[in-house]
Amino acid sequence: MSNEDLLSESITTWIDLLQNRQDNEALDLYCEKIIPALIPRLQHRFHTTYNQTGNYDGLVSLLGFTPETVALAYHFTRPQKFVVLYTEDTAHLLSKVLKYTRVIPSAFFHEPFSEQPSTDIYRALDLALKRFPKDYRIALELTGGKKTMGGALAVAAGVLNIDLLYIDYEKYMPEFRKPRPESTYIHLV
Repeated sequence: MSNEDLLSESITTWIDLLQNRQDNEALDLYCEKIIPALIPRLQHRFHTTYNQTGNYDGLVSLLGFTPETVALAYHFTRPQKFVVLYTEDTAHLLSKVLKYTRVIPSAFFHEPFSEQPSTDIYRALDLALKRFPKDYRIALELTGGKKTMGGALAVAAGVLNIDLLYIDYEKYMPEFRKPRPESTYIHLV
């Protein structure tokens, strides 16, 4: 079976699971089958669009209320060191991030922050960036989290000259509040 056939079959099954409200099974399928099948097409489109690879030495990712985007960003970038920024409301998802990324624990770090004051995310980002050697090529992925959090990280990435990644899509499935996986792409902001 080709990678495209596997992707198509997995997406059909994933949609069935979502329709039947089998959210945990859908998440498992997305992270364990769909993400690996998506990575080659994401890398190809990224290279074609930006004339660079998606591989980074370090990744800082913002964790929202699902680990999907964090897992996808991790597998896309293949970092040597990985830091997740999270709030008290998303701390329970850190174990799922570990599960779905299969990152080795010695390369995985996480920094908590509070939504109030809104500047606390900068403190967490500063701690995250201190974990990387100066010569690392670092990306900041801000798909998860609230718009205020993403906006703050976008400003910081611009000031610090760090590549900013956003997991975007062309087709959305409003009934599930999720993008169609095959329409997903990585946007270099």
